[in-house]
Amino acid sequence: MQLLTKKIILIPLIVVLCYAFTGVHHVLNHKDISREQAIELAEEFIKINGYTRAPADTSKMSFEFLYDSDESIKSILKKRHNSLQPKAYCIVSKNDGWDIGFISTRVKLNRLDSLQRMGNLPGKGVGVNLSGTEIKMNHKEPIFSLWEKINQGS
Repeated sequence: MQLLTKKIILIPLIVVLCYAFTGVHHVLNHKDISREQAIELAEEFIKINGYTRAPADTSKMSFEFLYDSDESIKSILKKRHNSLQPKAYCIVSKNDGWDIGFISTRVKLNRLDSLQRMGNLPGKGVGVNLSGTEIKMNHKEPIFSLWEKINQGS
């Protein structure tokens, strides 16, 4: 009887300890990326996915479910090619990461005055989570006038 009682107590205790240890291990190994790292990841993301002048990496390319579902890779790349400037322009922090803004190549930043640069320029936002493991093109129209500017160059 005592052996059975010890087993009944020990088994749940072992399960709880294993769960607690695993949770602590995860917390200790989890590191949030910096804002600068998030920007670098977003810049690499738009390059890999064919939004800049650089050739896309079709082996790593991601697809926008709402926009790319019925198109061939060739037509997707044609539509994306050189549509965004390669350097991040603005950023907004969120609870779960950042949205990094990229301006359309139709915009010539060197021709804009400071007031125009603060406005809602056309472009797209890239979402990067805190750990840097999830990067995706945002589908909502970004309101860049509310975002912090990070790249005022042309």
